Amino acid sequence: MLLTGILPLEMAKNPLPPNLSRVEFYRGAADFMEANQPEFERGTLEAIFGLISAYDAFSTHFTRRFQRYGLSLAGFNMLMCLNQPVYRETGCRLSQLGEILLVSKANVTGVLDSLAKRGLAERVDSADDRRVKLARTTPAGEALLRAILPSHFRETKRVMGGLSKQEKQALRDLLLKLRQSVLDAGEAQDEEA
Repeated sequence: MLLTGILPLEMAKNPLPPNLSRVEFYRGAADFMEANQPEFERGTLEAIFGLISAYDAFSTHFTRRFQRYGLSLAGFNMLMCLNQPVYRETGCRLSQLGEILLVSKANVTGVLDSLAKRGLAERVDSADDRRVKLARTTPAGEALLRAILPSHFRETKRVMGGLSKQEKQALRDLLLKLRQSVLDAGEAQDEEA
């Protein structure tokens, strides 16, 4: 065959690349980078991969749980924000919601639209400025949260049960330190530009 002369024999028999697990892929990528990029630091990649993998597992786990209630993870987070005493009566500016939830204005609008269709949240006009739109929970949204929260908090405790109280505090401290490092790197890059 034509492929046999171009590709190694095992690839000529099966021209598709191998199915690698995520761990196998990143291990191979790290080996390649370590051999070819002097600036590469394996520990940095492993830390980033660990962080992203943990977030992915956490997000996937809780997304599945919230689907039982017809909620996305973003929808649950928005209801949690809007249910805080500071926003429960008056509502929260949509721009503030985006900042709290770390999402774009378009994402806030989409999530809020989804919650509003189900009668769990609503848009209201600001009493002080007609141009400002606010979001707040409805009685149905508050009732859903009351139903969900006891099992949700039990589950978060169970999921984090593999870490001691001290390890959770250390993890929190390291994540805050990492966040600050990323922010500082971004500021330094902006100054260089």
